[in-house]
Amino acid sequence: MVVGGVMMPIIGGVIGLVMGRKIGGEGSSKLNIRSMRVSVVMISMELYEVVINGVKKEVKIWEWMREGVERVECGVIEEREVVEMMWMVVVVGSIVEEYSRWYMKGEGERVRFMSIVSIFIGSMLILVGSENMLQMYIGWEGIGICSYILISYWSSRRETGKAGMKAMVINRIGDMGIMLGIGKGYVSYGSVSYGVMKSVVIEEDRIMGIMIIMGVMTKSSQMGMQTWLSDAMEGPTPVSALIHAATLVTAGVYVVVRMEGIIGGKEIMIGIGGGSIVYIGMLGVYAQDIKKIIAYSTGSQLGYMVLSVGVESSNNSISHVVNHGMVKGMLFMSAGGIIHSRKEEQDIRKMGGGVMSVSKMGVIIGSMGIMGIEYSSVYESKEEIIRESSMSRYGEISSELGVCITSYYSIRMIKRVVVSEGKKRKEEEEEEGMKRSIMWMSIIGVVIGYMKREWEREEWEEEIGIKEKGMMIIGIVMGIWKEKIKERRIGRWIGKKWYNEVWQNRWIGGKVEEIGREIVEGIDRKILEECGRKGSREVMSGVERVVRRRGNVSKYGIGMVIGIIMWGWSCG
Repeated sequence: MVVGGVMMPIIGGVIGLVMGRKIGGEGSSKLNIRSMRVSVVMISMELYEVVINGVKKEVKIWEWMREGVERVECGVIEEREVVEMMWMVVVVGSIVEEYSRWYMKGEGERVRFMSIVSIFIGSMLILVGSENMLQMYIGWEGIGICSYILISYWSSRRETGKAGMKAMVINRIGDMGIMLGIGKGYVSYGSVSYGVMKSVVIEEDRIMGIMIIMGVMTKSSQMGMQTWLSDAMEGPTPVSALIHAATLVTAGVYVVVRMEGIIGGKEIMIGIGGGSIVYIGMLGVYAQDIKKIIAYSTGSQLGYMVLSVGVESSNNSISHVVNHGMVKGMLFMSAGGIIHSRKEEQDIRKMGGGVMSVSKMGVIIGSMGIMGIEYSSVYESKEEIIRESSMSRYGEISSELGVCITSYYSIRMIKRVVVSEGKKRKEEEEEEGMKRSIMWMSIIGVVIGYMKREWEREEWEEEIGIKEKGMMIIGIVMGIWKEKIKERRIGRWIGKKWYNEVWQNRWIGGKVEEIGREIVEGIDRKILEECGRKGSREVMSGVERVVRRRGNVSKYGIGMVIGIIMWGWSCG
């Protein structure tokens, strides 16, 4: 059943691409939405088996390769954390597909968009359900390629092309780290299977941990590598809701959770996670674009997840991934509804006023959830991470500061978007399909938060600490009364994104461009041209001279045949 749930989005996406011209944009949308719904049903049945009945198993599909006694098998592992994550991905993906059907109405290449979204979700499911690192890497590369295509969807806009390229280049750094980590794992443990590595590990591999953390930093948009995430907001809002809420950005965190007990470097994760909570959260304080505020909030919340892994609280990390994915998906879709009604206006200073809409209610509910208001879906998992982070003084301070920062930019966004009197302009009514999607995401997010609270009541007996409440109140009060922070020196630094882009363009973008130029000069022009048209011309001239000198008629024919083949190859 779970295998069918994993494959249905990919099957729907591939059929949509192949049959797109015949079935059209609307037909492709319906096909992909239905394939996603089937996947939701299948994985929901597995969730019931695993969570309620306590079933734990591994489904083998086929033997992929064999190296001596070591076998690499393609399959899906069914554990509680795995199936919960898969369920969240397909539910958010299904609602986003429905939302996209209405949001992208009238856009060109809708067939390609809807199909790539489905393939993206299928790739994420492969990554989540994988039993070994090689299968995981296939899903990892799949979501990377699809995200580039989706971010760059509006090819006529120069900024979207640049954003897609930046996401691809920065994530290539993490991809290299993951590849090196897979190789190091095989050398150290003689296997790429998670289960086998955990069974033979004697001491956690610190070098392998550093390699995997490279992937976490880029894919999960952590401190110093977060610049691609805000630029990716140039893509369509459904892409933001899917990629930057429930799927791609959580992939790095999920992989490092699966490798707990195998890799070392916990103190590095604490440093990166704690730093990202504050560092990226402060970017949200100064941002004015509604989608970028939510994107920076995502990076900051991912910092909590990485910090949780660092303090050896992986179960809380996965719970926060699931809860955060539902809430952040709702926030992005609500933001998209507001942008759509305001005729593509994204600056929160020009919003506000008008009637209360479903999208504005979604912003309020989602923002309260991200803040960690009691009884919200994110409340339990976030507070448990803050409590566990007290194992590290640095982690404790950064997580508590994060509560204040999150409360500030969330209240500021609510005040600007919902309460204040913005620029007077007529608001277009939201599409019914968009309203339904936002309402479904809101309901599911609240229900899941309540159910997880009931299931795990014994684990979450303690109430929120007085310090966390105090930091939240400070953030709320500042958001209401001190909405505009004066841009002094630190403000200018933050407004310039900590000058991340300056050094990245110089040291990463510049170096990549330089390497690419050397490849073009050294391989394309020198080797390929010498072996191509120029080379074939020189070879045939030599053959012609030899044949002319010897005067052998039969060799003339052979030379002609070889010449025709070489000419065709060089021109083809």
